[in-house]
Parts: sequence; structure tokens; C-alpha cells
Amino acid sequence: MQFLHHQYFENPEFTAAYIHLTFFCGLLASYFYFRKKQIMVGGSLGIGYLAASLYMPGRVVLTILIAFVAHSLIRYGVLKLWLPRPRVIFAIGLLVGVFLEILWQVLSVVVLDSQPQALGLAVIGVVIPGMLCNSFMKQGIGKTLIPALWLVPLSAGAGLLLALLSRSVFGSIAEDDLFGRGIDHLYLILMAAVSVCLALFIQEGPLKKLGWRTGGYVSAGFIAAAVFNVNYLWVLLFSTAVVYAAGRFYLRQVPLFGKHRFVFLCLFSFALVSFSEFLLARYFDMQFFRTENLVFCILPAVIANDLLNYGYKRTLPGMGVSTGVIAAAASVFAFA
Repeated sequence: MQFLHHQYFENPEFTAAYIHLTFFCGLLASYFYFRKKQIMVGGSLGIGYLAASLYMPGRVVLTILIAFVAHSLIRYGVLKLWLPRPRVIFAIGLLVGVFLEILWQVLSVVVLDSQPQALGLAVIGVVIPGMLCNSFMKQGIGKTLIPALWLVPLSAGAGLLLALLSRSVFGSIAEDDLFGRGIDHLYLILMAAVSVCLALFIQEGPLKKLGWRTGGYVSAGFIAAAVFNVNYLWVLLFSTAVVYAAGRFYLRQVPLFGKHRFVFLCLFSFALVSFSEFLLARYFDMQFFRTENLVFCILPAVIANDLLNYGYKRTLPGMGVSTGVIAAAASVFAFA
């Protein structure tokens, strides 16, 4: 592991490529395991995130620890005093996970001087402890973690093999074209966290009666961020339209439901966005983020999934309100 860190993972472009490829492998592993066993590890994205984080084992341990703390607080605290609805239990777990994750990120930056790629991966990681907590509550800790013991290393090994194969075949050209000028932004982590809180406020809180959806928990924060990077805005609009259209067409032929549909959309979105960004970066000199780019690869699928499930009349208003609030707040801080 020390050799790999020194030889490869000290290179931010290779690290970003490894994270993207490993996350994709984790999506595949999660999908096939769910089809066979009907068990999810931290939702559809949990295996991919944990596998992509495995080059920093401490982050994997910390993510599971935060999920365990959130689970303990709910099971031995909240549920002893109050018996909320399952969706409220899920929201509480997500909020506790987000709070603990953000607290750790602040300590990482201020005290531990965290690496940029560690911060970038944390952008998607703000929701994973809550998702793991939800899996603990629904399936049990053992049923959730035991498959992770082999699915996570398997996905990480496959992703590393693909990253090394890509470098041996293409050299570092593909990595440099896509990630060579990328910039990691800590503010995206905070925007993602605020986006989760707003989504829960709209979908499960005081505005629940409106029936609005927000196109995913972190979508609003990243749509607001895309306004400040117009490259992402165009890619996001184009990819969401294509993923939504493909989803509608495919579902007419093969009816998929729930997790099956979402993972299918994520896989298609990931491939489409990655290929589009590579072409734009190489031939049109456009600049994208590094590890935060991982979220933009699946964001079209997250938005399209809500559009397919709930329709544009329920999804677009919620997205508009949450994105507007975050963009306004970000503008105030940017010009302060």
C-alpha cells in the first residue's frame, strides 16, 4: 500500500481517475449483489464510495464509525422517547450523519491539513454515513457490513486495475486532459451539506404537504455551483435530458423499479458524463473539477430519477426553491 501511495496516489490526476473508475465498479457490484440478495450497503452508492475511499483506509473506518454513532443515537436515544415514521427516522439518521461528517471535515482542514483529494471525495461522503445508518436500521449491522468486507475490496481492486491499465495503454494523457487543471473546492462540501438539510426540510419537513421533490439530496448545492462554472451547467443540462429520455424509453421496454432503475440510470449517467467531459476537456479546452466531478457524473441520474418517479410538476419547484436559496447564500458569502 505504501508503494502504491508513493508511486501513484501522490499524483492527483491518477487519484482522481482511480476514484472515478472504482466508484463505477462499486455501482456495478452493488447492483448485482442487490439483484441476488436484496441487500444494500449504504444505498446504491455506498459500496462505490467506500471502495473509492479505500486508498485512505482511515476514511472508510471513520465513515462506518459515524454511521454506527448515528445508528446508536437513534436506536438507543430517539426511539426510546419517540416513535417517528420510517421516513422521519431516515431523515434523522441522514442529518446526524451529515453533521458528524461536516464536523470531521472542519477538524481535518483546520487541525490535520487534509489532502485536497480527501476533501473532494468528502463531497459525496456527506450523505453516505446517513445512508449506512439507514441500512443498519432496516437490515441490521451484520447484514450490512459483512458483504461490504468483500464487495468493497473487490471494487477497489477492479478500479485500481482499470486505472493502471488506462495509464499503461494511454499514458497519463487521458488523466491530464480531464483532471490536470482541476481545482478542489472545500465550499462544495458545505453546499452539499446545506443541500441535504434543505431537501429534508422540503420533502420531510414543514413543506412536505406540497409534495415537492428536490431531484436528490445534494443536487441543489451542485446545481448552484454549476452556475459559477458554466462548463458544468451545459454538461448537466444535456446529460440530464439524455438520461431522462433514455430512462423513459428503456423503462417502456424493460420495466425496472426502485433500486434497479436508479442504479441503471447512475451507470448510464456516469458513462455519458465522463465521455462528454473528456471530449470537452480535450478538444474545447474546458476545465472541470477533480474528485468533486464524481458527483456531477451521477447527478443527471439522481435528477432524472425524481423526474421519472414524480414528474416535473413536483420536482422542478422543489429544485428551484432549494437551488435558489443555496445560490443566494453562496453569492452573499462570495461577495462579503
